This record gives sequence, structure tokens and C-alpha cells, in this order.
Amino acid sequence: MAEKILVCTVGGSADPIVTAIRETRPSCVIFVCSSGERSSRSMVEGENGIAARSGLKPGAWKVFEVPPDEPTEIFVSCRHLLGELRRTNPQPEVIVDYTGGTKSMSLGLALAALTRETALQVTTGARADLVKVTGGTEHAVQVPVGLVYAEFAVDEAASAWSRYAYEDAARLLQPAYHAFLHAAAEDTRLRGRRDRVKRTLWAARMFAAWDRFAHGEARSLWLEERLDQLPGMPPYGKALEMLSAENREPLILLDLWHNALRRASRGRFDDALARLYRLVEWSAQYLLRTERGIETAAFDPAMLPEGELRSRLASRMNRRGRVPIGLFDAFAVLRQLLPDHPLAAALAVPFAGETPLHRLQQWIERRNHSILAHGFVPVDRDLWNQAEGWMQSHWLSWLQEELQKKGQDLPQFPTAFPA
Repeated sequence: MAEKILVCTVGGSADPIVTAIRETRPSCVIFVCSSGERSSRSMVEGENGIAARSGLKPGAWKVFEVPPDEPTEIFVSCRHLLGELRRTNPQPEVIVDYTGGTKSMSLGLALAALTRETALQVTTGARADLVKVTGGTEHAVQVPVGLVYAEFAVDEAASAWSRYAYEDAARLLQPAYHAFLHAAAEDTRLRGRRDRVKRTLWAARMFAAWDRFAHGEARSLWLEERLDQLPGMPPYGKALEMLSAENREPLILLDLWHNALRRASRGRFDDALARLYRLVEWSAQYLLRTERGIETAAFDPAMLPEGELRSRLASRMNRRGRVPIGLFDAFAVLRQLLPDHPLAAALAVPFAGETPLHRLQQWIERRNHSILAHGFVPVDRDLWNQAEGWMQSHWLSWLQEELQKKGQDLPQFPTAFPA
């Protein structure tokens, strides 16, 4: 059986502490007493002290002194005390009673208990005035700290959400929702809070699934909890419906772009740059397939006019007269076959004395030396900024025009809870 330990502040009144000990029936009591010339330990010790009146045997209690009016020092000392109790006792049941002592002692111990996720109680009773509780009416009352922890968790989840860390937000919101669920069963005033936390939890799960490209799973979560009813959410539902369908280009290109930006915002530049490489490659594949019916995995060089590009690709043909073409060859084919296309036109305009394809080759070559490609050098912010700048200058406007023609759009994921 786990050891039950009561930690209580002691002031000038013994009766509430005696009541707390008798009702709690701990195996060990730690009395948090004020230090100095007027120490409250005198209330604990001696024949008529709290320990003797409560029937505590020697060795079953001890005094822990703190300064009476230093809340910060009290908090730090008591937090350390509670941590040591958990470290040195196997699965202890620790209860904190903050009834006695100075206001600073009560505050410091209570805050320490909250940061250590420790049960809280206060000994109270009937009052004839605001001075003190009527003697003989005292009883220990559990403080519903579960709701306090739940609110802390919701705040932490909001911070995680602001960083696009939706998995973390969902993990924090899950126990918070259960705390509100149980509390709302007893207090109907909490039902609105319970429902809002529940919807936010489902939204976090939905965005977490979407963020890992599990569009079908995200769509199921969206429909199951009717997230379209949350403020600001309908645009995501429409986009998610398109992304869950088979014919989802070019919207999925925008989805991948947003995903890369989210990774970069969290400092995950290797992940972000790997997504940009895939995005550039996919864009060329998409345009050649939709505009000319070309599959880059099996390209026929005969589709090109006579020249260096056709000869070079023809030299690599397989027995079926086809050749797989990579990113740069795909863009070269795009420029020859669709010279007036907005993306091809953008790639033909020099920037700062360099051609866009040359600048693209520069950051892709550096990307090839990264850990997620073929090397060992992590991608830093400088390289990410170069790649993102290239995408903004030469690629994004084409995609925006393409999406506008098809009536598709997708806002970046939110950084705040639905209102």
C-alpha cells in the first residue's frame, strides 16, 4: 500500500491541523512551520502540541521550517520538499493542507503543490464572522485541483498550437477534456467549457493528421465532430474535401508549400528544404502531365525539336525509346514545349545577373549535401532563406494563378484556437 503523507502549514491555531490529521489519517506528517524567534514549531512539539494531540508516534512526523513572510523562498523550499518525497518514497500519496500559517506560507506551499501535481485540501467550517472558523465545526475539504491542472494544460496546448505543434496540443488537451468532463457532470456551469475543450481537442487531432498528410484521416475527424461549426474553420473543410479526393492537384502543391513553411517556422530546416525539393519536382511533373500528357518516368525525346536537349536525352533511351527525366531535365523540357507558360516564363527572367534555373541549382546542390539527402551537413537558416526566396520569386505566383483558375484555395493552418 502506498504511504500517505500529509504536508501542512502550521500557524497559531492547532484545532484545524488536528482535524486535518484525524480525517486524513496519514502514516507520516510533515509540519511546515515558520522559523525564527516566533517559530510555530512550538505548536507542534510538547505534551500538548499538535503531534501529541493527534496521536502521532515518534518518527511519524517531523518539522520543516520556512521563513514566515518570504513567499518565493517558501515556494522553492516546499517544491523541493515535495519532489524529495516522491523521489524517496515508492508511489506515495501526498496531500497538502494549507490551512495554517502565514498567508505567505499558505501561498508558497499551495503553489508548490500545484507545480508538483499534488492533492490539495483546506480545513474549514462554519463561520460566525470573517475572523475565524467556529471551533468544533472544522472539517477537511478537498480542493478540485483537477480543473486547475486542466486550465494549465489548455494554456500549454495553446502555446503548442501557436507553433503548429498540433500533436503536442492534442496530447495536452486529452486529460484536460476528461477533467472538464467529470467536473461538468457535477456542475452544469462547466458544460460550455467542456464542449469547447472537446472541439478544440478534435481540431488539434484533425490538424495533426493533416500535417502528416493523412488527409483521409483528417477528413474523418472533421466530419465526425462537425468541425465546420467552429469559427473560422469552414475554409479548411472545403480544402480538406478536395485533398481527400483523387483529383487533388494542384491544391496539394499549396498544401505541401504550407507544410514546408510550418516546418521552417519551427527551425526544422532540413525537413522544410526536403519538401521544397519535392515541390519543385512535382510542379514540373504536374505541368508536363496536364499540359502535354507527359510522364517524366518515361519521356519520349522525339517530342522535342531537334537540338542539344533532344540528342542528350535520346542517348539515354531504353529499348522502348523512353528515358526517365529528373528535375532539371523536366524544367528544360517544360521551357521548350511550353515556353509561354507562366512558370516557364518566370524561369527565363534573369535575377541579379543569374538565371533562375542556375539559382535553383545552387540551393539544390547545397541541399544534396544535407543529412536528409546524400551528405552530412545540416541545413541552416541561411540556406532555407535562399530556397524560400527563390520559391517566392519564381514559383509561387504561377501556383496562385493556377489555383485561382480552378477555384481552389487553402489558408495556412491557424496559430490560435478556434474562437
